[in-house]
Amino acid sequence: MSRRDLRLGMRGSRPDFLIIGAPKAGSTALHEALATHPQLYAAPVKEPKYFLTPDRRPDPATQRGPGDAHSAREWVWRRTDYERLFAGAPPGTLRFESTPFYLWSQASHPHIARQLPDVKLIAVIRDPVDRAFSNWTHLWADGLEPEPDFRTACRLEPQRVAAGWAPFWRYLDLGRYGQQFASLFTHVDPARVRVVRYRRLIDAPAETLDELCRFLGADTGVLDHLPPSNVGRWAPDGRLNTWLRRAVRRGAAAGARAHPRLWRIAQTSPELPAGATGDVLKRRELGALARLAGDVRAALAAGATRLPFTLAVVPRWPETGGMALFGEYDAALRETLLEAAPMPLHGTLNRVTEAGQVLYRYANPNAREYLNAWLAHLAYCAAQPQGPCRTQWYGAGERFAFSRVDVPLAHLAPLVALFIAGRRLPLRFFPKSAWAKANGGDSDALGVWISDRVRGESDDPALEIAWRGADLTLDAPFGELAKLVFEPLLAHLTEGEP
Repeated sequence: MSRRDLRLGMRGSRPDFLIIGAPKAGSTALHEALATHPQLYAAPVKEPKYFLTPDRRPDPATQRGPGDAHSAREWVWRRTDYERLFAGAPPGTLRFESTPFYLWSQASHPHIARQLPDVKLIAVIRDPVDRAFSNWTHLWADGLEPEPDFRTACRLEPQRVAAGWAPFWRYLDLGRYGQQFASLFTHVDPARVRVVRYRRLIDAPAETLDELCRFLGADTGVLDHLPPSNVGRWAPDGRLNTWLRRAVRRGAAAGARAHPRLWRIAQTSPELPAGATGDVLKRRELGALARLAGDVRAALAAGATRLPFTLAVVPRWPETGGMALFGEYDAALRETLLEAAPMPLHGTLNRVTEAGQVLYRYANPNAREYLNAWLAHLAYCAAQPQGPCRTQWYGAGERFAFSRVDVPLAHLAPLVALFIAGRRLPLRFFPKSAWAKANGGDSDALGVWISDRVRGESDDPALEIAWRGADLTLDAPFGELAKLVFEPLLAHLTEGEP
């Protein structure tokens, strides 16, 4: 691909600046501070790592340390996915992402220079010894570092590099800034690079942030502090924590799919919350539960009945504007539906009052809750069209409602068709990401699909089983399915009772 093609492809969806390093030198705090500036737009995935291996999946041979393979699954290595990260930027804002390994990775420098010829770069550097110790502390507290002595872990670095451990284990190499800048400046004009010392960022945040905003071309006087970030609790070497660290490392080595929350267990106290902290948590949960019980009790005060229903839904292939939902199999699936008999739907709605249907769950609403409630609402409107046709959902502090649907079977027909087709071939419908897309757009959806802080929907093992390891991405059929499923729902969604 030519340089001209790369520029054209990235135009309108590329970052205007990058925070390129270094790890454990304040890049996360800086990212979160700049993200609050109204003229700057932070990518929903903080560390996409795209330029480390652009358009190439991370090499498993370089991800063999504890937890490395799991981390590699969070990389945004496809160019189309990377561009989507910036699709949600408001017009006129400066877009950015923060991958602190770009400074270290000399292989990334020509990629950045070629694909982003005008980009500005910010590098935060820290005393190499302090940085290395913070790096080791991070991995030790996460339960992944097997070596309890920092100096010994540093001496093991060449051996670990040879064994294919990921860059984050290079405690010494990540701090060799001279070599890194020498490489960077052979590809990028030094005038487009701003180097920030960690101590100045911490000691004089307002002045430093103003200097960076001036460098970027954003208004000064807007940011004056750094948010607390990347700060974890130190876990003592108790018997439980030592066992947990070993278990996490063993799980990471065996399956390379350890859930990030397991790693966090080793950061916490070996006891469950007690004392004042436990009391606060208990009061908060009990208070929310009491409010939910009160809401439901009031909603059902006048009595409720059970409403059995039987519906015959004629499946109808959804209107997609020519978009193939199942690729080459669309035509055959559509033909199959032409011969399909109406699908009988049987069930019972358990709480129907004079004001409508009542649903509740002690949780905050998510994509599945909305979708389950929407299906129950369609069934209610079809089974009792002469009623109020209103469904109210109560949760732990949040609530929502659905208004009347005049032709509920028309909404059920394409959903039934997708259900039938989905029993033959898996649907490219991923509810969490689809909900984010329907409410926000491509950028929000990608932030749910791939996350470097919590478990992304792409990490769901059920998807790997259903798709038999196929490479999944949020493509055009996914977007069409998100629209088909959630647009009618959103059109009838209200915030519920005050």
